Amino acid sequence: MRTPAAKDNKELLALSLSAAETLVKVAGDKDASALLNLAETHYVRGEKDKGKEVGQKAVDAAETPAAKKQIAARLKRLEDDTKKD
Repeated sequence: MRTPAAKDNKELLALSLSAAETLVKVAGDKDASALLNLAETHYVRGEKDKGKEVGQKAVDAAETPAAKKQIAARLKRLEDDTKKD
C-alpha cells in the first residue's frame, strides 16, 4: 500500500497508516521492524518529520549494530526519495 502507485490514493494511505499503527500496538513500541514499517508509511504519506521521529525509534530499538546500520540506511533512502518528490 506504500507503493508509488498508491501515493495519490488517500484511502489506501490511510489504511496503510492504520495497519502500521496497529502493528506497533500489537508488536510493541520496541519492535524495530514494526517501527520501521510505520516510519516508511509516514514518509510515503509526506509526513517527513514524523517519519524521521519514528525512524529514530526504530534505529534505537534495533538489537544489533548491524540491524541499526541497516535500518539507518533504509531511512536514508526514504529521506533521499522524498527529496525527489
